[in-house]
Amino acid sequence: MIQEDPTIFLQDFGVAVDSGLASGLGILDMPTEVMMNDMVLSTDYSVKCETSKFGILAYGAPLTVAGEIYNVREVRRLDDGVFCLVTLERPTDPDSEIVINGDGIFDQPAPVTTEAVVNGDWV
Repeated sequence: MIQEDPTIFLQDFGVAVDSGLASGLGILDMPTEVMMNDMVLSTDYSVKCETSKFGILAYGAPLTVAGEIYNVREVRRLDDGVFCLVTLERPTDPDSEIVINGDGIFDQPAPVTTEAVVNGDWV
């Protein structure tokens, strides 16, 4: 069996990865996919890192990658199990702004109007 040192593989292209219990290097991947008739862009985040350090992360666990906080979706071992692929998602912010076609649309209900017309007069 060949003994591998995964840190040698990661040191040239790796970014800092920290789970709170373990830290090391990983290779962040952020491919963008165009969906819904070229109207929506979706980014899938994942990080390839050492299984010995990050292979037991649970769904929803916070993970800091290159200074950004993500939540773990899934952990899969790759090839011989030395590395794993951790798929990630950005935490949702209930106060965040939704942008459609460059226009800012807030994810809040429209204000309710209390005015009414009674016998032809606004009240």
